[in-house]
Amino acid sequence: MDEDRRTSINELNSYLKGEYMAIDSYKKFIKKLHEPQGKKDMENILKDHKDHAHTISEQIKALGGTPAQSVGIGGKIGQMMNSLENIGRRSDLDIFRQARYWEEKGTKMAHEIVKGDLDQASNLLIENIVNTDKNHITILENHLH
Repeated sequence: MDEDRRTSINELNSYLKGEYMAIDSYKKFIKKLHEPQGKKDMENILKDHKDHAHTISEQIKALGGTPAQSVGIGGKIGQMMNSLENIGRRSDLDIFRQARYWEEKGTKMAHEIVKGDLDQASNLLIENIVNTDKNHITILENHLH
């Protein structure tokens, strides 16, 4: 396998782990929310992240790689810290703020992960995912007003 392909696989796997973290977070957010429209919007966002994870996994396979199956140890530590921060009861507004924060952070991380390191097809795939994630930020912001 050539170096460029290996780099794309590694970068995509890093991004995939972030999608797994998003999936886990949205499942938790949905359980805590009370607002029906907010739950529906978050369920749609969760579905998008699941679709992203599947699409990224398929691209990794198409490049000859093996997709990550979990967030990895670094992600587990991040999930644990996030859980500790959210032990107490949070308002729906707090949940929307937190979800928006993580969507924004994920979008910024995507730019770092993919800047110039991906093959053309993988780059286009991630650009499409980032555009969807930007829409998520808008949806979440609407719940903050």
